Amino acid sequence: MTTLAAATSAIRARLAANWTTTAVAWPNEKFAAQETPWVAVEIRGSGEEQLSIGAPGANLFRAAATLWLHVFVKRNTSDATALAYAEQLAAIFRGQSFSGVLCQAASIYGGDEGSEDGKWWRRSVAVPFDFDATA
Repeated sequence: MTTLAAATSAIRARLAANWTTTAVAWPNEKFAAQETPWVAVEIRGSGEEQLSIGAPGANLFRAAATLWLHVFVKRNTSDATALAYAEQLAAIFRGQSFSGVLCQAASIYGGDEGSEDGKWWRRSVAVPFDFDATA
């Protein structure tokens, strides 16, 4: 059985084991201002469906969520670094299964201004994933 908290913990461990290229900002955690490229993580739940019925305590539920990895590079320094980092991050999760988390295809989204102060350029990677629970 996996929960969103457990899935988040597994994703965090996988990223820590496979990504040392930049600093990583996690939701609602202190993060020092950066002068070099960095990655911000978001995990958004998107619902759950019941896959079995009639077995109280053993019914299967599948939850869906999306992992967002936002790559930030200094503005006006080319998009090549942001794209390269986005591709590397996508490869860490694309089609992978670990600790009850089943990742699907990764998508890289177009660059845009990444901060209100105009210092950063952003590329985003989205990785939908599922995990199962029983109840």
